[in-house]
Amino acid sequence: MTLTQTAFYTRRIIKYAVFFLVFLIAVRVTWSASSSIYKRLFPPPPPSPTVDFGRLPTLSVPQKQDLPQFSYALETTTGELPTLSTVA
Repeated sequence: MTLTQTAFYTRRIIKYAVFFLVFLIAVRVTWSASSSIYKRLFPPPPPSPTVDFGRLPTLSVPQKQDLPQFSYALETTTGELPTLSTVA
């Protein structure tokens, strides 16, 4: 094999290796983008609930007996509610 043939085949191998590498990168980018779009359109279902601790007891919320009486004062210029139109 001559030096010219060696250079010819070496250049050909390098050229095809670069094409193959670009092809692999394009396939990987396409695959990751398509899987991301698929996962966004069809998300996996949430995990089913577990019953590790059993049923929770009902909460006992005591009723407050002596609540303070609130008084409100309307501080407008007329002291009354303004009349608003029904059309926005």
